[in-house]
Amino acid sequence: MIKIADMPQAALAAGLENVVPAGALSHAYIIHGERAGAAAVVLAAAMLCVGGERKPCGQCAHCWKAASGTHPDIIYVEKPSDKKELPVKSVRELVKDTAVLPNEADRKVYVFQNAAELSAEGQNALLRALEEPPAHVSFIIAADDPGRLLPTVRSRCVTLRAGPGGTDAAADAPEGGQEGTDTVARQFFEALDSDALAFVKFTFSLQNLDRAAFAEFIAGARETAAARLRDEVSGAARRGGGARSVLRALELAQDYLQANVSAGHIAGMMCAELLPEK
Repeated sequence: MIKIADMPQAALAAGLENVVPAGALSHAYIIHGERAGAAAVVLAAAMLCVGGERKPCGQCAHCWKAASGTHPDIIYVEKPSDKKELPVKSVRELVKDTAVLPNEADRKVYVFQNAAELSAEGQNALLRALEEPPAHVSFIIAADDPGRLLPTVRSRCVTLRAGPGGTDAAADAPEGGQEGTDTVARQFFEALDSDALAFVKFTFSLQNLDRAAFAEFIAGARETAAARLRDEVSGAARRGGGARSVLRALELAQDYLQANVSAGHIAGMMCAELLPEK
């Protein structure tokens, strides 16, 4: 467990220091990298922290309890020692538990310390909670290999890399099958930072993607938007919409896609939300 005095430094080392102060908390994160387990503890503490601008502050009561592993609103989810995977029944019981209000903090955080313990059936059982969680619930999934998670799970989470520059998850994406959707996400932001006509043309060209590729694009674009938060905090200006606006529009796009709204209508919505100034 991380020592209380080391929490702010641990956040810096994990590349998470700007995620919470930027004010754009997601309800679900996937953390991968060498420090994924420790980073999950730090992010959970930061979500509950009531200290200063830098979170986790390492001084408030929530940080103390998080560091000691005794916070009642941080629930660590692990498989039983005699099981190879987390039983689906346990996942369903967890989903029911999300309806229960936090004990002490404003929210409760469920931390899956090893995504490999989640079977495909278990991930599907968790999916509805990831889609529409109560306002007081957040999820953190530590994963050695995010690619082992179902695309439907990954598309509902912001992916962070634990390590220096950890919020820049898109830069760490593996080559191969993911490369095409990563390229589309990059082109989306290039068009957004360019001019209105380029953005409109590119956004409506997304209609050429099939639904699975569209979902992967949204997931990749959300990761890139999370990375841009760090630039905004450091004062780096961009022509396109702010990261929070982009994240909101992409959340809407994901919701529309799940509701079987046509790609053309989704493209129109994103233009209305994010059309950059000429």
